Amino acid sequence: MLKTSGNTAYSELSDEELAIAAQSGDREAEYALVVRFMGLVKLKAGPYFLVGADRADLIQEGSIGLIAAVRRQLQELRRDLHHTPDVHSYQGSDKKKASSAQ
Repeated sequence: MLKTSGNTAYSELSDEELAIAAQSGDREAEYALVVRFMGLVKLKAGPYFLVGADRADLIQEGSIGLIAAVRRQLQELRRDLHHTPDVHSYQGSDKKKASSAQ
């Protein structure tokens, strides 16, 4: 069973704020995201039946999927932030074009 994060400040953060903290390498924030969505995993596991497995097995499989999804999303955020163009460089180039056209 997952324990709640020791840092109560994480419970006050939005999902987006937790994702930003986790994206910057904060493992507790990543853990807090997983804990936050475990209820959804349990809810979704309820109606399923797997021959030879019990509900705890389904929840464990869902937990693994949740952790993988959180980490995959964080990798995409890192990649997107890394490849975001610098807005100021575009504004500077527009000013140069405008001044050279005059």
